[in-house]
Amino acid sequence: MGFLDYEVTSTGGGVVIVDLDVQANVILLDEPNFMSYRSGMPFRYSGGLMRQTPVRLPVPAGHWHVVVDNQNGGGPVHANFRFIER
Repeated sequence: MGFLDYEVTSTGGGVVIVDLDVQANVILLDEPNFMSYRSGMPFRYSGGLMRQTPVRLPVPAGHWHVVVDNQNGGGPVHANFRFIER
């Protein structure tokens, strides 16, 4: 499974901004759900298929993985990540 993973730690109220070159799934996962995602097991997330860029995802307090994948698109995806803590 090919994907991009960007890790952030937030005190709450932050936002991740993702610039994509093609439409892709952009999802926010905590550590247990990220491990389930990597293992191909069911997982819970926020986000989803993003067709427009930039993508903005609010980040609650804690340690998070922002994952970008293009499983349904068939080709590689490139992304730039920024995290802004408010």
